Parts: sequence; structure tokens; C-alpha cells
Amino acid sequence: MAFQIPDHITWKNLESGTILLNLNSSNYYTLNETATKIWIGITEGMSEREILAQLENEFDCSEEERQTDLKEHISRLISKGFIIETE
Repeated sequence: MAFQIPDHITWKNLESGTILLNLNSSNYYTLNETATKIWIGITEGMSEREILAQLENEFDCSEEERQTDLKEHISRLISKGFIIETE
């Protein structure tokens, strides 16, 4: 599964995480450290498997926790319109 970031979405990485901004609606969303790593993976065109491997290198948690975090964050980003799922 791959993802696309719509043209009307912009973001800024900060020390405390990342802020996403929808330029059409002016809605913004703040990402924590884990979600920021997932977002960076998406912006770099990584697959879910590659993002999971990156999370494994960055965080000391179980495979199940990483998979759950990834699915939850991706689902949230899709539902808020910050990414679009593509094939």
C-alpha cells in the first residue's frame, strides 16, 4: 500500500514533533514523535513494511505495538484528509 499527500497539505518539522496544515480548511494536526517518524516515511515514499523497519530501529517496543501504532496513525491521517491511500 502506498500513500499520496494532497497538494493542499503542508507540514513543518519542529523539535517537539510535526505540524500538518490543510491549506484549504486551515485545519492543523500535531504529530508526536512516533507519528512524525511515520509521516517522514510517507513523505519519502516508504512502504508500510519499510516504515515498520524504521520504527523498529527507533523505538524499543514489540512488533505488535509498532504495527498497531502504524495502522492507527495511518487511519487517522486518512480520516483527517492529510494522506490518500493509493495502490
